[in-house]
Amino acid sequence: MTKKTFGNYYLGLDIGTDSLGWAITDPQYEVLRFNGKAMWGIHIFSEGSTAEERRAHRIARRRLERRNQRIKLLQELMDCEVSSVDRTFFDRLKESNLVLEDRKSGQKNSLFNDNGFTDKEYHDKYPTIYHLRADLINTDTKPDIRLVYLALAHIMKHRGHFLYEGLSDDAVPEFKPIFEQLQDKLEELQLIDCRIVEDISKVAEIIQSRVGISSKKEKLSPILKSLSDSDETKATVDELTKALSGGKFSIGKLFGEETAESLEDSIFKNTISLSETKIDDNHDELESLIGSERIDVLDMLKNVYSWSILSRLLEGSDYISQAKVKQYNQHKQDLALLKNVLKEMNDEEDYNKIFRSNEADAYTCYSGNVKSLKEKIDKRTTQENFCAFLKKILEKHWDDIRSLESMKGYESKIDDMKARIEDGSFMPLQSSKDNSVLPNAVHRAECKAILDNVSRFYPFLSDTDMNGNSVKDKILMLCTFRMPYYIGPVNKNAKTGWVVRRSNEPVRPWNYADVIDIEATSEGFINNLIGFCTYLLGERVMPKQSIAYCRFKLYNEINNIKVNGERISPEMKKSLVEEYFENRECRVTADTIKGFYKKHTGVIDIRVEGLDMFVKSNLDSENKMKNILGDQYDEDLAEDIIRIITIYGDDRKRLRGQLESKYADRISQEKISKLSNLRFKDWGNLSEKFLNGIYSEIDGNEMNILSALKNTNKNLMELLSDEYGYSDKIKEFNKDISESGDVESIIERMRCSPSVKHSIMRCNAILEDVLKITGHPPTKIFIETTREHQESKKTKSRRSDLMDKYAAITSNKDAKELLESLKTTDDARLRGKKLFSYYSQLGRCMYCGKHIDLNDLGNKDQCDMDHIYPQSKVTDDSIRNNMVLTCRSCNANKSNKYPIDLNIRSNMAGFWRMLKDANLISDEKYSRLTRSTEFSEKDLSGFINRQLVETSQTVKAMAEILKSKFGEQSDIVYVKGGNVSQFRQDNSKNKPYYIKCRNTNDYHHAKDAYLNIVVGNVYDVKFTKDILHFVKTGESYNLNEMFSRDVCRNGINAWKAGDDGSILTVDKWMRRDNILYTRAPFKSSGELFDLNVKKAGEGQLPIKDGQAIEKYGGYNKIKGSYFALFEHDDKKKRSRTLVFIPRMIANKKVTRIELEKYASDSMKLSNPSLRLDCIKVDSRLEIDGFNVDIRGTSGGGAGILYLCGEQLSVPFDLIRLFKNVFKYTDKSNSGKNRMYSAKDMDISEEDEVRAFEFLESKLGEKPYCYMSPLKTAKDTLEKNKENYLKLSIDDKAEILAQILKMFHCNAENANLKEIGGPGVAGRLVLSSKISQFNSAYLVNKSPTGLFENRIDLMKI
Repeated sequence: MTKKTFGNYYLGLDIGTDSLGWAITDPQYEVLRFNGKAMWGIHIFSEGSTAEERRAHRIARRRLERRNQRIKLLQELMDCEVSSVDRTFFDRLKESNLVLEDRKSGQKNSLFNDNGFTDKEYHDKYPTIYHLRADLINTDTKPDIRLVYLALAHIMKHRGHFLYEGLSDDAVPEFKPIFEQLQDKLEELQLIDCRIVEDISKVAEIIQSRVGISSKKEKLSPILKSLSDSDETKATVDELTKALSGGKFSIGKLFGEETAESLEDSIFKNTISLSETKIDDNHDELESLIGSERIDVLDMLKNVYSWSILSRLLEGSDYISQAKVKQYNQHKQDLALLKNVLKEMNDEEDYNKIFRSNEADAYTCYSGNVKSLKEKIDKRTTQENFCAFLKKILEKHWDDIRSLESMKGYESKIDDMKARIEDGSFMPLQSSKDNSVLPNAVHRAECKAILDNVSRFYPFLSDTDMNGNSVKDKILMLCTFRMPYYIGPVNKNAKTGWVVRRSNEPVRPWNYADVIDIEATSEGFINNLIGFCTYLLGERVMPKQSIAYCRFKLYNEINNIKVNGERISPEMKKSLVEEYFENRECRVTADTIKGFYKKHTGVIDIRVEGLDMFVKSNLDSENKMKNILGDQYDEDLAEDIIRIITIYGDDRKRLRGQLESKYADRISQEKISKLSNLRFKDWGNLSEKFLNGIYSEIDGNEMNILSALKNTNKNLMELLSDEYGYSDKIKEFNKDISESGDVESIIERMRCSPSVKHSIMRCNAILEDVLKITGHPPTKIFIETTREHQESKKTKSRRSDLMDKYAAITSNKDAKELLESLKTTDDARLRGKKLFSYYSQLGRCMYCGKHIDLNDLGNKDQCDMDHIYPQSKVTDDSIRNNMVLTCRSCNANKSNKYPIDLNIRSNMAGFWRMLKDANLISDEKYSRLTRSTEFSEKDLSGFINRQLVETSQTVKAMAEILKSKFGEQSDIVYVKGGNVSQFRQDNSKNKPYYIKCRNTNDYHHAKDAYLNIVVGNVYDVKFTKDILHFVKTGESYNLNEMFSRDVCRNGINAWKAGDDGSILTVDKWMRRDNILYTRAPFKSSGELFDLNVKKAGEGQLPIKDGQAIEKYGGYNKIKGSYFALFEHDDKKKRSRTLVFIPRMIANKKVTRIELEKYASDSMKLSNPSLRLDCIKVDSRLEIDGFNVDIRGTSGGGAGILYLCGEQLSVPFDLIRLFKNVFKYTDKSNSGKNRMYSAKDMDISEEDEVRAFEFLESKLGEKPYCYMSPLKTAKDTLEKNKENYLKLSIDDKAEILAQILKMFHCNAENANLKEIGGPGVAGRLVLSSKISQFNSAYLVNKSPTGLFENRIDLMKI
């Protein structure tokens, strides 16, 4: 049999983050066939995700490992001395967490088992570990070496934070550098003005005082006021004052409106205080919302606040242990006083409420003392909440308490108790959230004091090794040492490590610089963890504070600003940068630019556009370098120093060493010291090669990109357009790189998100499959992508926004009159273009200014929406920039002409200007309305280019892969999703099969891929690759009617117009559902189980080997990786069962015997025999003739959860109904946001009943009738049909949406409670024992589904 040959063919791709549609056609748009299958399909896969969760677990695991390592090393250092006193001491400690019967020592005491000194005597003498630590600092008698170990081990476990490192080495660091660091960062981000706080010591005095929040605010306000001299920064300073006072503040107001909008839907929307743990607990989430620069401000703000807590904590004490002993004694005294007061009041109810109840804020929940309670405490409360609880109970009794005869002489104590209850400091606990503010220096100072004192009695602490390090020195190093982050993991088995060793010795704090090659390791860090350039393959990015990178950001931002409608000229930009950014930093606002222009040009009437509040970019790093280096400043030198600081900034000592080793002969020690105090962090997204190494000619001069940004007023996107040569140079550079590597290595070097990389990998798998069949690349490849998921930027509601703008123009008569009706207008209705335009235009026609009656908005004979830029030349339906509300006659008169008639522009100029000044219309819309020149050839080619060029991350990345794979053999054509969507809409009016209904099936992915070929080819042939040349030829075109005329060029017939033309072929394929459907199987990885340990007797997995769950509890919710098939004894016969293999087993190289042992021991299968060792998650199975994709387990492994593997084919006459049903039930039209009823969506009850009957009957047909859960669902619908018929039209629509979920090929379940059915219907959970089925096959499909093989699970 001869192999089928393929001639020229087209490949269409519709790439999403978790789906891929593909289609292969001939040049006449006929879908090709192979093996009796149409060559188009959908491929579903799990979305690529970041390693954030895995990273968080890894960090926590490594933190615990390092802590255990410190304890282990401490034991090694003290072993000889401790063992000479108590040979089994460390063994008992190791077993201290075991119940007595499991301890090898058989000893009840975990610490001390001496005659006359056991654990009881130890705890009597030292009620807390801090009592022991305090005693060892001052003791004049030789302490037991075991006591010394216990104190030092506690310090090693809880050694404090390193946030003040580099600012101060004191136990309580000096306040000034901490506050100045915050102040500098606020100034760098232009959140405060160019002013400083003169009396910083006064700020320190206020925030550490024990007065209330209101009093602190009152005292701080006049001092911090100097940070602001403008309205823009006043709000920031107000919030700063609240935060430093310990009160609640708004992160949104602290950073401005833009940040407030990004936090709108987050837990940070409301005010918080620095005393809460919310910022620390959700640090990564907050950083993703507000950015790394602003999170730095919050971290520094927390440092200042923590300093105040630390100062109060150590007040009057030299060491933290002494302060903690005071707290212990204070709590003891407070407790006695409170109990005494309550007893003297003879109020048993209040006494029991405080000490014997399990109320959320009672003493039992505060202290954790639950002996008096029968029930377990779910959650501990805070000191602040406990004091508020006491205050509420006692506030009515204070006068009575003072008047008690028994309280005479205690008045001052009663007053003190009342004051401390009110300020939240009554009955302090030793273990509290305030412990988190203790810096390492505090613990180090105490560690040193203990060692200095006890070394008088223990000479071994002063013994030195061959390098001169004493045992005491090594212990201090254990307390303070942190492995620099650029060294990474030093474990020899680490998968991601890059460390370069000089020897195989174990790495210790005192030898790491000798064992590890620091220079080579630092280079490895750069090569492993610094990302790649967005545009140039394989090029590493620059530091975020690089001088060139900061200049790029500044020039690019300024080049977007317009003054009186014109971009800032290069000459004016040069002066602006010199005056406001070089050698100084000031907030450059629109008013600043106006003042600058008045000064330099004399023009008074100045309008600034394109600036969002102020210029965000700065030259801070450059200015710091100039200030420190002075006459020695050199840009290359400064860039190298900034790079070193960015890499080594977290290791001050190493940073200084690097600077000295490289520049000691050029830079003074004083300057090196200043440089080593700088902190630059993070990396940009562009490379030095991109900014300075890619050249093109502009105006006769060769310029790199950075020079072009400086010497022109073009922004980066404009420079990368086809008009300039940079884009071609970038393509040429990448071509050389891509041709020299395989697909995997190219993807690895791309700067794109994990979801994009995963999409590309799946797309490559489809391409490989296609090439196996066709034998040669496609003539053209058409690519369209779904935009990557982005955090939606929450903005104010349209109504709120309009009302704020109306409030600013209260003198305007129209605004006054419309304000009342606007107040009562539902925000959902303002989503309509006409109504929003009506209020944005103050109820007037945009072309004649006449009033439009609000009641006429729905009457097309009275008013209509018009495109400012004609639809024939520009595809822009945005209400922000291009659409206006006009009366019908004006719309008709304007027709397709542009610019707008001179008379209209003259008459309406004042009105338009007023709307723009009031921010009711955008700068761009105003510019389009007032423009007096016709479209140039450059304009027209730009408009067309927007319809042909795709800029999404996925498309650009995919294009690189295709170029590396096919070179010049395939023409890559980008397809705009909007063009395909418009083609669908234009044809869907009388052809329902063009309607895209995502919620009925996934076929739309393949059909979009098919339409990408059709639409993309028409645009490509029509406009050619040289769009400017096309425009210059004068060939006619209309972007609004692309398919109404034949499109033919150079013998290629891309489109034959008319009902008997190309549309016949397209119609034929859009009607068909013979589309292949596959999923990408995978081994599931990640968290092994729920990390929360269950109590004794609960859990599925022991905490450690040998620790019985009955005694110690265990881990729950064991996660699986893949399935295995076992045959086993089942009563008197052999059966076959699918078992989900846990990730903890799958992560190891397991043998057949080990898998069978797991099946026997854990899954209780009798005499199991492994038949198939790996069935990946999402593998296709055919069970009793029904296709399913295996997903997980249910009921502890007794049931297997499947996803439906059959796509629902919907009759044409129901497609529109289902589309409208899902529009109606969409979350944007639910609850209080419900804008339409079912009837408004053109849904009729007759259609709803017909749809219900269709779905009910479908469940009774092949292959759905083969599945028992779907059979049950069919019975449910049949039984409850009468209940459905009684529902309202709206509720019927809701139930239809639920029923359709049963047909979805995902994990959604239907809720049929409304009609008397179950809350979870149609969930495909089947027995894990596949022997119960008539047939069961594993269907291994290739990515396209064009190849497959079947394995009979009953016979293998």
